[in-house]
Amino acid sequence: MTARITHKQLEAFHTVVDLGSVTAAGDFLCVTQPAISHLLRTLEEGVDFKLFEKVGRSLELTVNGRRFFEEARLSIKAVSDIQQKAEAIRQGKLGHIRIAALPAYADGIVGSVVGSFLAQHKGVFVEIESFGMTQVIELVASGQFDLGIVALPVSNPSLQVHPWKKASVICTVPTSHKFASLGKVSLDMLNGQDFVSIGSGSPFRYQTMEFFRRLAVEPNFVAEVRTQRIALRLVEQGVGLALMDKEIAGENIHPDVKIIPIEPEMNWEFCFVTARYRKSSPILLELLDFFHEIERERGAVSTNFS
Repeated sequence: MTARITHKQLEAFHTVVDLGSVTAAGDFLCVTQPAISHLLRTLEEGVDFKLFEKVGRSLELTVNGRRFFEEARLSIKAVSDIQQKAEAIRQGKLGHIRIAALPAYADGIVGSVVGSFLAQHKGVFVEIESFGMTQVIELVASGQFDLGIVALPVSNPSLQVHPWKKASVICTVPTSHKFASLGKVSLDMLNGQDFVSIGSGSPFRYQTMEFFRRLAVEPNFVAEVRTQRIALRLVEQGVGLALMDKEIAGENIHPDVKIIPIEPEMNWEFCFVTARYRKSSPILLELLDFFHEIERERGAVSTNFS
């Protein structure tokens, strides 16, 4: 080759082949016919072989020209793809989202929803990590993560709170337990019962303990675990009873475990948090909308957030 091949040359060549004439290509590209002819001539000089030959009044690709056209077509497409990606980046449609979530949801609904979102947004990269409530808040407030998923209430002034959902709490019991045949379990019935608790620092643990304190309920704590899923495994083994998020229990239920509603009714509420001082990217806001859309489809949107 004696000269560098330019994108304009390839575009002119590709368009002439597609439309069948120099005149049509000039009209399509909004340039003059002599300009198209000049681009083709300099392209032939650059590749150092003939691209076209005259057959009557029309141009036909040579053998080498046809081979070159296939390569040029791929190059044109690659440039077009890059232009589309550049536009997507400009509009904030591509990017990297870092999510910090409570363990109760990080490996459950969050992974499921993010998976569906990524299937529709091929240029987006998402990280999901699980942490305790305090860590999630600190990581998002400091800007190390873009989005946090935590339980209400959240009082950190550095965070913007975005309501998400309300989750019901139920009692999980081994099928061999005397409560397994009941249609509902009153919390005061847990007095003296072997009980598996979520570890300290968990918002679910805090809310559960508050209910017990208010109702003067004193279960017999036999185990303390980090996540509700681990608690469910212990219930399967007959270690004791456990209060759990209904959705998490339903996703991980075992034949040896019975899910029973409790009274009084107990709920815990979730929200998204973002750093107040940082502007959320358009793709992050789109992900938040996607979470809400999925929740509406599931028919479980909470309207009681503050």
